[in-house]
Amino acid sequence: MIEVLPRGIRFDGCKLIAGFHGIGATGYWTVKYLIQKLEAERAAFIDSNFIAPICSIMNGKLVTPHEILRKGDLAFLKIDVPVYKEHEVIFYREFAKWVVDAGFEEVALVGGLDASLKVDDTTYRIAYTRKFKPRGELLEAKVLEDEHVIVGPVAILLNYFEMVGFPVSYTHLTLPTN
Repeated sequence: MIEVLPRGIRFDGCKLIAGFHGIGATGYWTVKYLIQKLEAERAAFIDSNFIAPICSIMNGKLVTPHEILRKGDLAFLKIDVPVYKEHEVIFYREFAKWVVDAGFEEVALVGGLDASLKVDDTTYRIAYTRKFKPRGELLEAKVLEDEHVIVGPVAILLNYFEMVGFPVSYTHLTLPTN
């Protein structure tokens, strides 16, 4: 079970950007960078029994492990501590339902792709739900190759959003090799 506070908060017309602690924590660091660079402000908290009991201090203020920050029509899901693995499916399905109900226009998910799976010199691949319409640079983007498996929170969210017909894109950024 999740609860977003303040209750009833709306994000009509906003685009949500989310990244996770997957391969190289690429999605997490991308979102964290965008939040800092755009100076997004905290708009909501996510509370759940499936979140570790952790908090921290940043710039003299208390930071909770799951927050939504906002700058204009962009909102960011910041997950400082991953959800307990055995509860990911429940947590992210409930979160996806909340996203649809809260009025978001679309969602962009960001993650990392192991460089050993790289087949050319491009730096990213995309996958998206049937309701997402690529535009701008994404019109020319290469789609993730067949048979590549997406796992974890991204897969849970993509599956739910595909089933309910919600526009979502997922960008796999290729990590550099050492």
